[in-house]
Amino acid sequence: MLLGPAEELLAMQHGILPRGAHEQIGVVHRNALRLQKLVNTLLDFSLVEANRLRASYQATDLAAVTSELASVFQSAVEKAGMRLVVDCPPLSDPVYVDRDMWEKVVLNLISNAFKFTLEGEITVTLEDAGHAVRMSVRDTGAGIAAAQLPHIFERFHRVQGVRARTHEGTGIGLALVQELVRQHGGTVAVESVLEQGSTFVVTIPKGSSHLPADHLAPGGIAVPSALPAGHHVMQALRWLPAEDDEPAPHDAPLPGSASSVARPRILLADDNADMRAYVSRLLSERYAVQTVPDGEAALDAVRSNPPNLVLADVMMPHLDGLGLLAQLRADPATSSVPVILLSARAGEESRVEGIETGADDYLVKPFNARELLARVGAQLQMARVRHEANLSLRESEARLRAFVTASSDAVYRMSPDWSEMRHLDGREFIVDTEEPRRGWIEEYIHQDDQPRVLEAIGEAIRSKSPFALEHRVRRVDGTLGWTSSRAIPLLDAKGDIVEWLGTASDITARKEADEALARFASELTDADRRKNEFLAMLAHELRNPLAPIRNALYMMRLKAGDNTAVQSASAMMERQIGQMVRLVDDLLDVSRISRGNIELRKVRVDLASAIQHAVEAARPFCKLMEHALTVSVPVQPVYLNADPTRMAQVIGNLLNNACKFTDKGGRIALVLERDGDAAVIRVLDSGVGLAAEQFPRIFEMFTQIDTSLERSRGGLGIGLTLVKNLAEMHGGTVQVRSAGIKQGSEFIVRLPLLADVPDQLLPEPVTVEPAQRRRILVVDDNQDAATSLAELLELTGHETRFAHDGLEAVQAAESFRPDVVLLDIGLPKLNGFEAARMIRQQPWGKDMMLVALTGWGQEEDRRMSSEAGFDAHLVKPVDPAALTELLARMRSPRA
Repeated sequence: MLLGPAEELLAMQHGILPRGAHEQIGVVHRNALRLQKLVNTLLDFSLVEANRLRASYQATDLAAVTSELASVFQSAVEKAGMRLVVDCPPLSDPVYVDRDMWEKVVLNLISNAFKFTLEGEITVTLEDAGHAVRMSVRDTGAGIAAAQLPHIFERFHRVQGVRARTHEGTGIGLALVQELVRQHGGTVAVESVLEQGSTFVVTIPKGSSHLPADHLAPGGIAVPSALPAGHHVMQALRWLPAEDDEPAPHDAPLPGSASSVARPRILLADDNADMRAYVSRLLSERYAVQTVPDGEAALDAVRSNPPNLVLADVMMPHLDGLGLLAQLRADPATSSVPVILLSARAGEESRVEGIETGADDYLVKPFNARELLARVGAQLQMARVRHEANLSLRESEARLRAFVTASSDAVYRMSPDWSEMRHLDGREFIVDTEEPRRGWIEEYIHQDDQPRVLEAIGEAIRSKSPFALEHRVRRVDGTLGWTSSRAIPLLDAKGDIVEWLGTASDITARKEADEALARFASELTDADRRKNEFLAMLAHELRNPLAPIRNALYMMRLKAGDNTAVQSASAMMERQIGQMVRLVDDLLDVSRISRGNIELRKVRVDLASAIQHAVEAARPFCKLMEHALTVSVPVQPVYLNADPTRMAQVIGNLLNNACKFTDKGGRIALVLERDGDAAVIRVLDSGVGLAAEQFPRIFEMFTQIDTSLERSRGGLGIGLTLVKNLAEMHGGTVQVRSAGIKQGSEFIVRLPLLADVPDQLLPEPVTVEPAQRRRILVVDDNQDAATSLAELLELTGHETRFAHDGLEAVQAAESFRPDVVLLDIGLPKLNGFEAARMIRQQPWGKDMMLVALTGWGQEEDRRMSSEAGFDAHLVKPVDPAALTELLARMRSPRA
């Protein structure tokens, strides 16, 4: 009764019916077909359950039928911007199917794939599986969660929260597919990966032996379909965005404006194109209507240009109506936009759920035009009134807030004698006081500041003058803060105080900044003092060896023929130069450690040997100071995994420290012992000792415990810093003990013993062969340095030349053809790196031994010299023994 008259009216020519009637009748026709499809599906279920479904199985060219049915969706899939792949090659034998049932299976599966696939492709395949035929419908759509897969073929089951073109449907299409496939003795299964797609597989046995004989149709006539296949396509096309879903202009009027009274703007969100067209037609005469097909599009539209009202269906793809409502209410910019929810779910529970979520109204489908227009008009009027009221309220609040904020962070009222706090608006700085409260001073004021506050209050009460004070308070989070509090008295006609009105500003940040600045200034002053002390100490320590060197040079000139005097002066100069080199090396070691540039060369070390080397180096100093030095080591070896050079440096620095800070004729003891899994080195002395307050700084850089001129002990105050750093790099610790001033000191180093591992032998001693006569070119821009080194090398039997800049060095190397070039880095004209590269580029310079001779000895300097082509890197002042050893390593002079 619906479809027949509707189809007759649609068949009439335009102009016979009133304007717009064809479109309205088309809506009736489409929705009648949807209703017919639903009724037929429910009837199919009823017939299956009553075992009354009369199938007619006929031998069918299944490949041709399936291809024809799938191709019906070609236009809809292409319009959606996707690809439809149909792969149904001919089968060797006909397959017995009920044509009507098979049509419903194919169309429902493809329609389902189109509904849940927004991009990519849909593939329909048919293949021979031996005793059966297998049809697959695969898509690249939203996929199905693993927990949902067991329920996918249940009646009325709907998967919630997935991306889809629409949320229309009853959830019985796949259940019908399963029942119809069972009627053919087959099975249907699904495989799916969320966000990657799904594959539905229908398997039907070949032949007819599994089918009831009385249901086999004679001949080759197929049973006609009860529902035209084109209806599925028409319904799918309605899921695509319609051309009339155009955004409204962004200059549409906002609530409360003069133009909005005549033409308010409404946003309509519904995934049903017919419903969008119907509601838009009803509202367009009075309002500017913008339509969108889903919740996400609605949210974007509202955020870009908020409308006067939102009409939203509850069931929509991407983001449903309740989700859209929650998003709008959570955003301050859209929280006040009125929202009316539309839903086919009737009943009080659904209405209450919508209202509780924040909807302004809830309208149940189907509704009539008058009801819709009335509800929309009422909500727009209420929104206009709310908007105007909110504007007035915000203006009043803004004026009050501006007044309070301009005065202070907090405002309070006090009784005349300050015994009771009547009110406090703490402004999230101090805890609010809504009711009168006594004992406020103990609750709010830091106990150390309470006497000052009470004294200032007493003075203000006596003089009836303003109270003003900076003090500490307990903040809302319980921490201490600073406030600048000021209160004025309110006087009555007699001049008596009736109340105090006060304000309190949060000055915590300012106070903390002041304190930090004071600390920083103190640290800078301390650092500056220590810097000045260090520079004075460095000048003192460097001048000390220079004085005897100068004296020795003068003595050598006066006693040029006295070999004994010359040898004595030379020995003294060598000792003083060694002292200067040690000072510089210590400074460099501290710098390298602080930057993490020291690399330990660990081997299996007998700690007794390291102690022996350190003691031998310290004995001359001990002898000079007339100290009694005793050494105690265990009989059994004490092995460490350590750098032997650095271990000797640790012990040597401790012995040197003990010698310096022990008066002449004192006692020094060095003890090595085992303590569990650790080796313990103790260095004890009878020296000046330490006060308790000196302990925390004893290992700090540049610390000199005794810096007075009359008791200057020498050194830069970095020896103990090196000891601590090197001990910790070996996994150990160092500590100091002292009974007090003049009671001596004890330094204790604990180091982990070597675990039971295969023996690691110390490096084999290097055999230094006697030096052969070499041709050596010395290059240094300091003429004295170049000349003296050349003369020293000639005294040891070598032939030498010298040059004073980089360009001269290259020319001399070409003419002299030396075996070895000792090349300074900091040279004029060409620096040492450039000169080395030029020499290496010449055929005659490829085999020369190039040695960098420089005052720069960091790891980066050594890397740069190696990259420039140097064979070795020596740091000034060069130890003649080290240079002799380096030359001796050359087994034969170079060609």
